[in-house]
Amino acid sequence: MNDGYFAENLKILSLGRNYIKSLSGLEHVAETLEELWISYNQVEKLKGIGTLKNLRVLYMSNNLVKDWAEFDRLKDIPKLEDLVFENNPLQQRYNSWRDWCLQGVLPRLPNLFKLEGKPTVEAKTSQDDDDKDKDYMRDKNALTDDDQSSSEILSPSPTRINHPENSDEEIDHN
Repeated sequence: MNDGYFAENLKILSLGRNYIKSLSGLEHVAETLEELWISYNQVEKLKGIGTLKNLRVLYMSNNLVKDWAEFDRLKDIPKLEDLVFENNPLQQRYNSWRDWCLQGVLPRLPNLFKLEGKPTVEAKTSQDDDDKDKDYMRDKNALTDDDQSSSEILSPSPTRINHPENSDEEIDHN
């Protein structure tokens, strides 16, 4: 069997947990490969990934990618829409998935639909929700700051009640 013939129709390639260090040799499947599963390996450099012009899905969590220069090679994959990249040193610099998505990944890969198994729109939506929460808190604080005396009127002591008719008298409920 000819190796070229075998690989020419390959759409999904699963190479997870194989101690792979480089992505060389993918040229044979560059035209047809749509999904590459390469998690739990030792990949540090992404040289050659750009040849996979039809790649839509890339699962490469738990590898050794630590540089933005290497990550930026993913820009050469025009159809990439689903990326799992967690537990690479580069991703671990971020405190949350949202920060990783909004600050790190989406500025570089704006057409990505899913990151770490979650729709990227969730990161954008949660940003909008955070902005709404900030507006709500600002408005709430503005109302509270305007009238400090109203809180005193609305919060009487549970043991004493002042009666308007008898303002000089106090009734003790103890």
